[in-house]
This record gives sequence, C-alpha cells and structure tokens, in this order.
Amino acid sequence: MKPEFESRFVELARNGGDHAQLLELLCLLSKLENPSVSVEALKARLDTLCLQAEVRLDDVTSSEERAWQLCRFLALEQNYRGNTEDYYSPANSSLDELLRTGRGIPISLAFLYIHMARSKSWLARGVSFPGHFLVAVYQGSPDALQGGDSAQQYSLLDPFRGKLMTRADCLDMLRSQYGDSAQLQERFFLRADNSVIVRRMLRNLKHCYLRKKQYSDALRLVNLLLAVYPSDTSELHDRAAILEHMQCYSAAAADLQTISQQRPDHPRLSEIKTSISRLEKLSPATLH
Repeated sequence: MKPEFESRFVELARNGGDHAQLLELLCLLSKLENPSVSVEALKARLDTLCLQAEVRLDDVTSSEERAWQLCRFLALEQNYRGNTEDYYSPANSSLDELLRTGRGIPISLAFLYIHMARSKSWLARGVSFPGHFLVAVYQGSPDALQGGDSAQQYSLLDPFRGKLMTRADCLDMLRSQYGDSAQLQERFFLRADNSVIVRRMLRNLKHCYLRKKQYSDALRLVNLLLAVYPSDTSELHDRAAILEHMQCYSAAAADLQTISQQRPDHPRLSEIKTSISRLEKLSPATLH
C-alpha cells in the first residue's frame, strides 16, 4: 500500500496549482525521499528564514535591485550555494537537506529564492533554462504583472552561483553546455509552472539514482513520474530500461509493448519491437 503522503503528492502534482501547492509538493518530495521528515517542521524552518528575509531585504522597486538583494541575503549572508562537490547527490533535490546543509542544485535553490521574494511581496518565477534552472525577479507589484514575461520587466539570477545573469551570460552558459553554435531562444526564458518544476525535479532525482546504479530507487522515481504523467512514453521507455537492468524482462517487454500500442507512429518503433522480441526470449517460460 502506498503511503498517504505519496498519494497526496500525486494528487497535487496532477492539479498544478499556486505557490502554496508547490511548497506542499516539495515538502512531500522531501518526505518521499526520507519518511522521517516532518512537513510541519520543514515549513516552520522556511517561515523562520522568511522572517529573516523580511528584515534584511530593503523595500526596493527595480528588478535588478531586488535580484541583487536576494543573492546577497541567500548566497552571501545565509550561504546557500550550489553543491559543486557532489552535484549528483539525490540529497540536493530535497528541501529538507537544502535547509540543513545550505547546498543544492539550481532548481531546488530557485524555489528558495522565489519563496524569499514572496516574503517581501515581490514577484519571482522559475525559468526552465536548458540545463540550468534560473530565476526571474520582477519589478512592480505582482498584481500588475500577471502574465507579463517581457525582458524589460525582470532581471535574471543564477541561484546556483548566487549572482545576476545578463543575456550574454546566458548565451555563454548555453554554449558551454551545447556547443558554440547554440543560440538563445525566447522559449528558454518562459515561466516554469508547477508541472514543469515538479517534473524536472523528479527527473533529476531519477538520473541521480541511475548514475549511482541504484536501480530500485530509480524505479521508484519513474513509477512516481508515471503516476503523475501516465501518458509519458519516454518514462515508460526509461522504466523498461531500468527493469531490464534489474532482470525483470517480462515487465520491461510489457512497457515497450505499451509504447508500441500507444505510439504506432514512434520514430523508433522498429527498434522497440526488436527489443520486445529479445526481452520475451529472456523471460522465463510459463509453467502449465
């Protein structure tokens, strides 16, 4: 039987929702990774940090001043930074571990910046930039900016390094990861809603476990992803690969069969069918 908090996580993740729901989701994700985590205690620690932010952040209006103050408070004063020593540790995706150690990855740190901005009634949003999550901090009041994502209205910051980012910085970062021919596109700077953030965090965790060859944990994460996004055939494909590593050949073949049925137009359909045949030969014969 699934824990009640896992069912609650799936329900919230399917519904999207506002910042309060995102907070609940990240608290529940910490608990899914470590059942001893108290969601109430975790929220209380965040509330304490928000009270400190209210006192330390000045009442400024420009997006650049707001972004700089957030970096100063969290990165310089509170020492929240990217974990450069163990970037692929699953702990970096846990809000509980982030608050305990001060170390995380861009997307977990981004939530902290967004949450602190709200303590001053500033608008900040996640930006799902390729390979490196960023934060957009807006000028003006949240009510006046609903739906506004133009370059003139916000300043970008990198929560991993605790610094402001220009478009030139973003281009350099993009090319360092994807080659000198890579070009910025406006879609790289679109707001990341709850669904984007949660999916990216779950996938990060899955890949962390795969890098460590912890296949049972990776399977747990891909099952969670499929519970939230049941039509995601890429996750079915990943689960089939994990199940094959675990020598669960029949289950792996069943997942690939589901993909072939759901996506008869799949560009790799022939390869998938070949894999199904291979896995079925590896499966133990049924006794009658």
